[in-house]
Amino acid sequence: MAAYSMVSIDRASLAMKHLTETLLWLNHEPDIPIRAEKVDLSELIRELAGEMTYLLAGTTSRASRQESIGSLW
Repeated sequence: MAAYSMVSIDRASLAMKHLTETLLWLNHEPDIPIRAEKVDLSELIRELAGEMTYLLAGTTSRASRQESIGSLW
């Protein structure tokens, strides 16, 4: 069980590393304007939650979400 926990921690830290690198990359080019666009937050959250379900595999943990978020912009 401890080995599986370490694998989960490694995967989560890798996901966080990629997120951090992406945010730093976005900030690296401040002279380029960022284009505003509509975002369906409910869909984005469903997509991200689906990508993170591997973190719950093999555990007794449960996750739930309440879908009450609309669009932004």
